[in-house]
Amino acid sequence: MNPIIRGAVVLFSFGPLCAAAAGEDPPAKDIFRPAEPISYRAGSGITFDGGDEFRLNLLNRLQVQYLHSFGADERNGSGSWLDDSEGNNQDFEVRRARTRFSGHAYNPHIRFQVEMDWAEEDQEGSLLDAWVQWNFFETETESIGLRFGQGKTHFGLEATGTSAGLAMVERSIASKFFATERSQGAWLNGSYAEGALRWFAGVQDSFVSAGLERFMPDLNTTADNEVVYVASLQLDILGDYLASQGSQDYESANQGDVSRSNCLLGTIGGSYAYDDRGVGTLELPSSEVLEARDNRSWSANTAWRYAGWWATGEYFFAQSDLASDFGREEKDNDGYHVAVNYTLPKSGDSNLQWGLGVRYADLDLSSVFGSLLPGGVDARSVDQIGGVLTAYLRGHGCKVQAELNRTSYSDQDVDQLLIQVSLVL
Repeated sequence: MNPIIRGAVVLFSFGPLCAAAAGEDPPAKDIFRPAEPISYRAGSGITFDGGDEFRLNLLNRLQVQYLHSFGADERNGSGSWLDDSEGNNQDFEVRRARTRFSGHAYNPHIRFQVEMDWAEEDQEGSLLDAWVQWNFFETETESIGLRFGQGKTHFGLEATGTSAGLAMVERSIASKFFATERSQGAWLNGSYAEGALRWFAGVQDSFVSAGLERFMPDLNTTADNEVVYVASLQLDILGDYLASQGSQDYESANQGDVSRSNCLLGTIGGSYAYDDRGVGTLELPSSEVLEARDNRSWSANTAWRYAGWWATGEYFFAQSDLASDFGREEKDNDGYHVAVNYTLPKSGDSNLQWGLGVRYADLDLSSVFGSLLPGGVDARSVDQIGGVLTAYLRGHGCKVQAELNRTSYSDQDVDQLLIQVSLVL
């Protein structure tokens, strides 16, 4: 090497080397930092960050369960609270095996999400979410966007939040009956005051109630060119309720207070849905056929967290206008759930945290829907109480849960032991 060039290299290298030897950070301008567009982290997935033009996150989730039921008789169970057809049943199940692609394209205001569930049997194929959202107004504290495609209806707080972040093993029987549907449609949504106020409103092609849709599958059509209208509002009344867990919206909201927020945070909200398609039919055990003229549902919710404590409550009401040869009548159904959970601090130098929780849920169904519960029993009132012990190995990203619950309906009680291992990659 030319002595002049070698001397110049030594001269320009000497300053940063001396600074490093002295324990000081060298000036940033003197350090070569190659671009690192790809990052990966357990719990957050693999992210390719191409700046404003493109960003893609790949996230995988696996949840496996062991279920042991006691006390069920020969009546076949379903409805997600009784899944056995024998007196005592044991079962291993891959409950969820999901892959999600999300990010933005062309500019940060055009977002997208595609989510597949490889273990899903009830959906057509394995597609859960497939939507594009354009935030045509967006600042650091406010946004308004239009979403188009397939996804959650935002009806109900627990149903909107991710199943990866549940405090119990499964959502409550109230959420499963009155909500938890995904639909295809178009929705406007917005947030204000740094996300403290959020709203969601739109039109879609299926009703919000998974329970009513299961009993009246024809309601998934739009034969009369009508649609379902849905709207929801969520207000964080003591600051950003999601801030303590790093979430940006309620679709990724976790339950519990694993991060042990140092200030009281609370949220209140509600949802409304109206369906006047009038194309659904319902056949009763008596062979009477009812026609569903319209369906209306609303819900109210609240949730609070502070210093490891977390509490929530949610109420649902659904009314169906039914007509038959014997006349026209309205059938009312309602339900609710309440839950309390406490997460202990981390154990020593490890990331392990223990969590304890209890939940009570109740359904009060009309004679029509009560008689159509699994097994054909006349179970107009269904209630469930349960407790859970959770070992958070790395928060909700890696946890083991053991839940024991009792479901009572008609003339029987069914006890269940559920053990679930969750891993987010």
